[in-house]
Amino acid sequence: MRQISRYVRIIKDENENPVDVKIIESFLGFEKVDDQTASGLESKIVDVLKKKKIELSKCREQGNDGATTMSGIYNGVQKKILDREEKDIYVHRLNLVLNDVSMGAIPEVQKFWELIVRIHVFFH
Repeated sequence: MRQISRYVRIIKDENENPVDVKIIESFLGFEKVDDQTASGLESKIVDVLKKKKIELSKCREQGNDGATTMSGIYNGVQKKILDREEKDIYVHRLNLVLNDVSMGAIPEVQKFWELIVRIHVFFH
C-alpha cells in the first residue's frame, strides 16, 4: 500500500500575517498489507497516520483507486474512515484522475499507460 499526504503550509511575514499558501505533497511510504479486507486496510492506514503523527481529525480528503474494498459505501475503507471521524472527509477516485490525464492531456503519460496495457496483455 502506498500513502501520500498533501497538506497546506501558510507562510507568514515577520508580523505573523499570512502572505502565501503552499501546497506540499509528501510520500509517506509503502506499507506491507497482510489483511486486504476493508477493516485490515483501514487499520493499516490509521496506524501509519499515527506513526507519522498525523491526526485523522485534521484530514479532509481521502483518495483511492475505486476498487470496492476501498470505495464501498457500506463496508469499504472510505466508509470505515468516515465512520471513525466526525468531520466530513471528501473522497475521490484516483483512477478517474489518471484516466482523464492519460486521455491525451499529457502525451508522455498517455504513452506510458499504453505501454502498461501492452505489457499486461502480453503477460495475460
